[in-house]
Amino acid sequence: MPKTKHSERYRLYMELKAAQKKISDLEMEVTTLRESKLYNDHLLPLDILSNAPYIIHVKDLSGKYIFTNKGFDSLTGLEKGLSIGKTAYDLFPKDLADTFCFNDKEVVSADSHLEFCVVLRVGEKDHAFQLKKFSLRNENGEIYATCGISMEITEYKDAYKAFKLNESRLEALHVLARMTSSTLQELTDFALEEAIKLTESKIGYLAFMDDKEETLTMYSWSKSAMEECQVQQKK
Repeated sequence: MPKTKHSERYRLYMELKAAQKKISDLEMEVTTLRESKLYNDHLLPLDILSNAPYIIHVKDLSGKYIFTNKGFDSLTGLEKGLSIGKTAYDLFPKDLADTFCFNDKEVVSADSHLEFCVVLRVGEKDHAFQLKKFSLRNENGEIYATCGISMEITEYKDAYKAFKLNESRLEALHVLARMTSSTLQELTDFALEEAIKLTESKIGYLAFMDDKEETLTMYSWSKSAMEECQVQQKK
């Protein structure tokens, strides 16, 4: 059976859920390694984390990076080691750096993990990332740093959005099919409002041009169009 867009988007959605689980598993691995004999003098097992297929960083309590892996260096465009000693304000736009620093403080004060999504412009395109942060403790049980593990979810996010859009389209068609006793005007108005919502447009209208292409007759327009034009009632 040939693959459909629906099945492909569902596959991507399921891959996203699996990737999210991998992030949680990786967090558990970091915690386990931190508490094992492989963890000494506040140093993470660099050979493992540096090559992990995720974007990983560690910051001290002053906000300076003390570890970044290959994924993080690739994201920032810096060579290995050049991020060390810098802060988020040196590497990212101020509004994004403000968010990162605020979340660092939240993680430390609450001594828990925090999960959120961020959008970062890379080149000519916006990229979405799912980021998970948690605090790190030394052998004395004191918090000395925060760790962030993230993965890009742009493709999965777009696929999920398209998946939900198709659901909305099917629901609109289902409602339309049940409007058997509605007038033509009511059907047109409903279809137009749904089209506005599904295309994420601001206004919309349905009009017909006469044969001479001289007169445009408005047949239906959206509520938002009426508000924009300050029309009180359709005529």
